[in-house]
Amino acid sequence: MTFMQSMSCSHRLAVALLVPLAVLACEAPKQSGDYQKAYPLTVSTKAYTMALTVPAAGVGLVGDSATDFRRFISLYHDRGRSVVTIEDSAGTDDQPLVAARRARDLLIGAGLRTERIAVVRGANRAEAIGSVLMSFTGGSVKVPECGDFSSDPTFNWSNLSQRNFGCAYQRNMGLTIADPGDLKSAKTMSGGDAAKAIGVVKGWRAPADGGAVGGGGAAAGAAAATAQ
Repeated sequence: MTFMQSMSCSHRLAVALLVPLAVLACEAPKQSGDYQKAYPLTVSTKAYTMALTVPAAGVGLVGDSATDFRRFISLYHDRGRSVVTIEDSAGTDDQPLVAARRARDLLIGAGLRTERIAVVRGANRAEAIGSVLMSFTGGSVKVPECGDFSSDPTFNWSNLSQRNFGCAYQRNMGLTIADPGDLKSAKTMSGGDAAKAIGVVKGWRAPADGGAVGGGGAAAGAAAATAQ
């Protein structure tokens, strides 16, 4: 008598039920365990703009204008991926051009290079005399909304991650990163400080006080150059 013949009907039924359960237990989970895919950060570009009434020559920005300008410059240094465009108002006299040049001087004084500034004549439709519109293109990120605690924390036979797993990490990453564009591609690295490097080399080559090259004086000179 074979093994299957020797088994009772109930035993054969139990074996028949266990076989599909064993197959299902080996099946790959349908839910992805990668929190980066479950809660992606969507990166895009947007235009950052600021309307500014330019003060007269020799007069600085004050009040809300100064605060908004500093915020605009800070955003550009962090997120700017284009030139800053200055749009002056339409007009036949020289006032729009004077306002655009004054705004350009303010940007240069805030640390922008001249090649990163472009002036577009007559594009600003503002009615206020001496008003300009400054804009640039930068990165923006859409963060996920968290708070899905529907998973049962006490029973997890599938060993899958909780539904909310990794969401807070992704959200905080998107909210705190200075330049969302870095999530897609990093900015081009700037060159090294040549003047500082030359100062270090000269410091090591300089002879010590009354001694040979490379003595204590050279080390001190290099340390002084590095500290500059």
